[in-house]
Amino acid sequence: MIDKLRRDRRYVRSLLFLVFTASILAWAANFLSAGFPWGVDDGVKRVTARQFTSTGFKSCLIIPSDNSFSEDFFPIAEPYVEPTTGGFRSIFPSFFPALGGIFFALFGYFGFYLLPAFSLMALLALFSGRFLKAEPISIKTWSILILAGPLLFYGMTFWEHAFALLMTIPVVYALSKKEVPLSRWLIAGISFGLAVYLRPETALMFPIAAAIIVLRIPREIKAAGVLTAGVIASLSFAGLFEYYATGTFLPEQIFFNLGLSLESFNLSGRVRSLFLFIFNFPGYPKLALMVLISLVVLALITRKWLIAALGIPILSIVALVQAYTGESAFAITASSQGLFFAFPWIIISLIPVKGVKKLDNPYFILGWCFIIFAYLFGPDSAGMHWGPRFIFPALIPLVCYSVSVLKSLPPAQVKWFMIVSGTAVLLNAAVSVQALSERGRVLHEVDNLIRDSGSEILILDRWHQGADMEPLWGKMDIGWAQVDGDREELLVALEERAYSGGICWIQSGDEYDLEKYPVIVESSDELPSYAGWGGNLHLVYLAGLDDLRWGNLYWHTGLRRAETGQLSEALEYLQKAAAIFPASADIYYNLAVCYGQMGHTRKAISQLKEALKLNPAHTAARVLARRLGIIP
Repeated sequence: MIDKLRRDRRYVRSLLFLVFTASILAWAANFLSAGFPWGVDDGVKRVTARQFTSTGFKSCLIIPSDNSFSEDFFPIAEPYVEPTTGGFRSIFPSFFPALGGIFFALFGYFGFYLLPAFSLMALLALFSGRFLKAEPISIKTWSILILAGPLLFYGMTFWEHAFALLMTIPVVYALSKKEVPLSRWLIAGISFGLAVYLRPETALMFPIAAAIIVLRIPREIKAAGVLTAGVIASLSFAGLFEYYATGTFLPEQIFFNLGLSLESFNLSGRVRSLFLFIFNFPGYPKLALMVLISLVVLALITRKWLIAALGIPILSIVALVQAYTGESAFAITASSQGLFFAFPWIIISLIPVKGVKKLDNPYFILGWCFIIFAYLFGPDSAGMHWGPRFIFPALIPLVCYSVSVLKSLPPAQVKWFMIVSGTAVLLNAAVSVQALSERGRVLHEVDNLIRDSGSEILILDRWHQGADMEPLWGKMDIGWAQVDGDREELLVALEERAYSGGICWIQSGDEYDLEKYPVIVESSDELPSYAGWGGNLHLVYLAGLDDLRWGNLYWHTGLRRAETGQLSEALEYLQKAAAIFPASADIYYNLAVCYGQMGHTRKAISQLKEALKLNPAHTAARVLARRLGIIP
């Protein structure tokens, strides 16, 4: 009885410690990011969570405000959301938006960080308790650092990764045991199914795990069947939940990633993409690649793996420090996601160990086969340019196998391996934390500029900004206008709405000139040129209807309507354009064509004659006039 009470108290203390550390981590992440979501896909998930809360936890549709622009100007593009009859449905699994909505309702924006923070801390605690229980403190510290380093950035900025990894632990742990009850395999399958639901690429681990079971324990082949049953049951439950939340049985992200991975499978192109993703370094990538190849070749020739095992993490450190002298932390994080940069320690798992066959170790097989599968099918997947977050499921088995390798090596080598690889991971984690801070600082500055303008409308020309500006949703209209046609349509919509207030217009680059649009620039501020941002924020007002630039907008709008068969609207805009440009033969010719397509022959001939009167040499008008017999 006393032992049970002590055990219960220990569990309670552990849980309280997890909650405390997760709260501190969530507070730090929220503080560093200034309460802004990260980038595109996580920003969309937070938008979905907030809208899910506003609908009373009955729908995962993103519902724009009543005064927002039409879906043509929705500030987040496909494939991150898709339009529906009731709003826009996120392609991501609904499980985290549902939980995120609850945390948001309780704690506000800080609540968005609690879930990934707790998942990360629970992952580290369970990993340590299951796999490192008997290891010395130095090995434990190194292993937790290696696991937490890559996840510190992704685990706090993308919701699913830490939780999905947490759900893979039962399968990975069971594979290392000789005797596992079938009930444990069932639990492992259910847990693994949830991981697949949250991160579709995790499914690549399933055939590897099943093969290991069948090949290693033929007499217990039923274990593979029970594991499969657990996965099916878990995915079925997730599918029902998804159907309740969005009306579809599976998240669209699964089909999108699968389609990208298998569509137009070009082997030579895939090998090239694979090469670029693995050897992606910041700074001087070609030089780093030459050094990397030289280290590996030298290690193979001399059979001294110490050269590669120490040289590769040192190369990573040098490349990172060199890049840091000339680039921002955000730029380094975005451009240094190669496998041999982000995971410089995995070379340890390739070191030969005397008397040990790597292909007999389930951790080695599971980890490396998953990496091969992920990079074979993954280069075309959405977000793969952010590199190793797609191969996170290999983290746990490879760390476990690397621990067994370290234990077989001389203590002096182990010490240096851990110091050098640990330093590389710490440095990478530190840059990632600073990148989060940079992004938060930039968004905070931009947000203040927008709010201080007093305008009610924000126009963006880069779709990711729609997610970045998530805290402004519901407080002002936000429209995404990427190309000329979108910008013209948006301004026409505002004029028809009789809008007379100020407009914040973010011009990210120099691709277009604001002066060609019928707006008056009141003021301009230069945006911070780092953390994925840059350009200028203009405060503009719509010009009066006597401004000739409206004529071009009406004309172009009329032509677009005519191209899509909306002839009545096309006629209306062309007439407005003709009122501003009464001497334009081109516009009268377009009016003639529009009237003709509507079956108003007399009016068409009248407009055609007016076009020829203004410009007797108008080629298109003369061709049409000959066809109608107006001129010989």
